[in-house]
Amino acid sequence: PMPQYDVQQQLLQQAAAQVASCCNTQLLTIDSPQLPPVATPDAAAVQQILSAAEAPDLSPNSCPHLYYTMPAQHGPTHGNSMAHSGAMQQQSLAVLQQAAELLQQDLPVAIPTETVYGLAANALSAPAVAHIFRAKGRPSDNPLIVHISDLDMLYKLYPDHIAAGTNPIPQQYHRLIAAFWPGPLTILLPASPLIPAAVTAGQPTVAVRMPAHPTARALIAAAGVPLAAPSANTSGRPSPTT
Repeated sequence: PMPQYDVQQQLLQQAAAQVASCCNTQLLTIDSPQLPPVATPDAAAVQQILSAAEAPDLSPNSCPHLYYTMPAQHGPTHGNSMAHSGAMQQQSLAVLQQAAELLQQDLPVAIPTETVYGLAANALSAPAVAHIFRAKGRPSDNPLIVHISDLDMLYKLYPDHIAAGTNPIPQQYHRLIAAFWPGPLTILLPASPLIPAAVTAGQPTVAVRMPAHPTARALIAAAGVPLAAPSANTSGRPSPTT
């Protein structure tokens, strides 16, 4: 049998070849450690959240880890030991912005997540989502998961709730979100009027999650839109893991 690394490399090559057959490709290199780290509750905090008498209100004060701010792009301070690190961060942020611009142009971008590599596209654009289905050979009746950078991005998908001052997230989800987001937890919500039917396969619900990988979360924030992102492999083939 082939070593695990060789198998993963083969899967990545197959995914890249499939995407290349329907769109132009380029390799963008981002140094994830130079991006803001993703904070997640530790085991003690998770236990406290799950056992508390009341569920958290998911506000920035009670759950700051559910909100995200992109670092500013500015030149590094020269003449000290931080200059090299600062230059590396600015380079990663510049590449991140380049990837974000591709997404804003409705082009797909393959990204790492904490679970598998994903083939991402603007979840609010039907033409962008069509690229995913075409690249993967994915059946149109197979819905996609929508990835968000933070709760503010999720709330913007429900303008009626914003106007009414209500929370679109059901109360029974609050503990789970506070404890396990960012992370691989996916929740089902009523389909947003802003999300194309192709994303939900015409179903009345939409699947949403907040990834914990620093590159994925930063890219979603930089793009300014939620991303539909199934695994970056031909439909029916094994998913390439990060």
